[in-house]
Amino acid sequence: MRSPVQIALRLLGSILGMGAVACDGGHSSPLYGAPTYGAPYAEYKLSGKVVDAGTSSGIPGIALTFQGSTVSSGPDGAWAMDITTLPCESACALSAKDTDGPSHGSYTDLDVALTPTQSSPGNGAWNQGVFEQENIQVSLVPKP
Repeated sequence: MRSPVQIALRLLGSILGMGAVACDGGHSSPLYGAPTYGAPYAEYKLSGKVVDAGTSSGIPGIALTFQGSTVSSGPDGAWAMDITTLPCESACALSAKDTDGPSHGSYTDLDVALTPTQSSPGNGAWNQGVFEQENIQVSLVPKP
């Protein structure tokens, strides 16, 4: 039997639109089922190189952003990121932006479509698994 406090909390939760409030110590409720918390996530392992589209030389200092996480290309243009984030909805994209000014040349920004391959399955709940893509070449065009 529920205590008056549990009943009051359940009523308050219903009024506030929180139907799955766990008032019974986190155990499932016949009325609402098991409470669940969280969001889906996936691990992405991405790597590649940023190059000048005309000379194929590596470009250092380019900011590469994927799902809100940013890394910079190294001295030879190489970069890598290993992040856990929300899964891509319909398509994955990597944004490349020249943020270091003219010190290594000025380049136009570019969005690159990605097709990471699932290398490890998720757990059937929030974890969607591990996705990988290597040797992503980002070819930037110098600004006029």
